[in-house]
Amino acid sequence: MKGNLRCDRVYLILNIALALIMFLNIGIYKRGVDSYLIFIVLSYLGTIVLTGILQSKFFKMDNTINLIINLFLLLSLVMLYRINEFIALKQCVFMVFGYGLYLTILFLVKDIHKFYKFKWIYLSLCLIFMSMSYLFGVYINGSKNWITLFGVTFQPSEFGKIFLILYLSCVLRDNRSKLDKYITVLLLVIIFLFLILQKDLGSAGIIFILSMIMYYVKTSKYKFLTLILFSLAIAGVLAYIKFPHVRVRIHAWLNPEVDPMGVSYQVLQGFFAMGSGGFLGRGLYGGDLEFIPVNYTDYIFVSIVEELGIITGIFVVILYFMLFIKVTNRVLNMRSNFRSSICVVGFIVLISTQALIILGGTLNLIPLTGVTLPFISYGGSSLVSFFLLLSIMQKMLEGGDKDE
Repeated sequence: MKGNLRCDRVYLILNIALALIMFLNIGIYKRGVDSYLIFIVLSYLGTIVLTGILQSKFFKMDNTINLIINLFLLLSLVMLYRINEFIALKQCVFMVFGYGLYLTILFLVKDIHKFYKFKWIYLSLCLIFMSMSYLFGVYINGSKNWITLFGVTFQPSEFGKIFLILYLSCVLRDNRSKLDKYITVLLLVIIFLFLILQKDLGSAGIIFILSMIMYYVKTSKYKFLTLILFSLAIAGVLAYIKFPHVRVRIHAWLNPEVDPMGVSYQVLQGFFAMGSGGFLGRGLYGGDLEFIPVNYTDYIFVSIVEELGIITGIFVVILYFMLFIKVTNRVLNMRSNFRSSICVVGFIVLISTQALIILGGTLNLIPLTGVTLPFISYGGSSLVSFFLLLSIMQKMLEGGDKDE
């Protein structure tokens, strides 16, 4: 017990020290602080200190996972403030709201297994959120995956993914019925149709990979891994034929030098920016981030590498890998019922797949798709939905420990 408390304090002190160093660098460059920076600093430090206090008294959480998430958030706030101070302020508000939701669920939910009583609610919410953009949304950057409600613009599919994972974890059980199988297949077909009609192919690919991996974990049948690759290849060909903006991205991926001032501009500017940063980077405010397209969403990783260096980019990749390994090891050691472990698998696959897709697109290893870098890219719906995901995952890991 004393060892755990000592470890908790080390994590907290490390987190606070790193945050103060990063924010101090900004203050030194600006030769002072403004109200935005003060709010961001106090909000970030306040949330991690409050989390430490509540954790010691009311609930458990995996501190390694929490530290990794906090490092992502710190890097996000620092880079967003460097790029656009008002955007950083909005992201900080989203972070406070998401953290509040995260801590509320950890505090109020006592028995995580009660989550599995609401299978049909998850199904209904998944359909509602996945269809919302198609019915009421607007096109942004070629995809109709945004809606505006009470003056707030957000992506409903970010929350739909979470409800899909919860539903699949309820269905993928030993005594599942044939009706569950048919309904699940029909649900996935409907989701894919909505996402394709919305031209949100990045989310469609993530959901396909996610559902197939969750099913593979349940059945251990290798044919489903082959099915994933084969189906993705077919879907990619059909998307190339059907959607012009997909063809543009494929051409920019295969031949980025052909049209440097046109379709390949974003890819080439990303390469130039990362190359100019070198191993150690050009330092905060030392780069030319204004020349990087969508530098606070799709290409925030490029912004990080240019000013903080390739070493920081490698560090970010390692953190995602550590998060995946940490959660996977916890799942393997869980002795709770199968639905808890399969749900956690779905959550970590969602985070990892989304990170791989956007990082691969940024590095031109795969065609670029418009998804966010989890916990780092600017976006309220993405950040809040990942906090919701994180809270459920932490409770399930805690529940698995109690069953041991």
